Amino acid sequence: MSRLTVSLTLAAVAAAAAALCGCSPRADDTAPSGPAPSTGPVADLPAEDDDPGTGVVPLAEYLVDTPSDGMHDEHAARIEDHAVLDQRTIRIAGMTGTTRCFGVRPVVQETGTEVRLALVAGTLPGTDGPCTLEARLAAVDATLAHDLGDRRIVLLDELEPGELTRNR
Repeated sequence: MSRLTVSLTLAAVAAAAAALCGCSPRADDTAPSGPAPSTGPVADLPAEDDDPGTGVVPLAEYLVDTPSDGMHDEHAARIEDHAVLDQRTIRIAGMTGTTRCFGVRPVVQETGTEVRLALVAGTLPGTDGPCTLEARLAAVDATLAHDLGDRRIVLLDELEPGELTRNR
């Protein structure tokens, strides 16, 4: 094959690739004016200020776990988000495993000036078989004994061993 044939073949392949990806040589070297035409419906995304939670679904509307009692291997889980639902209910959420194997429950400590919240995670009683390594955001409602009022909310990532047994 001659050099001319190879060059023409490469030029033809490059032109075909450019045509397939929507690129084509322009008569002038100026950039196109205006945005590219839309190929389908476009959804307006909400502004970040409109989302009070950490994800697409606001935490106040998130599916809520039933607090789990009798869990094994309990530990304090990091609270990733919280939402005040009303004067007596605060929803807290953190990462844990699948609902088949893992549960959560809130721990609430109230003083006159603070509401201290912790999320306890653990292995559910009666769990048999292997538990897969799947993470999920688990939410649970913490019920206060008194109205929140102007008390400060403190999110706890650690608890002393005796504090793990609170609110059972």
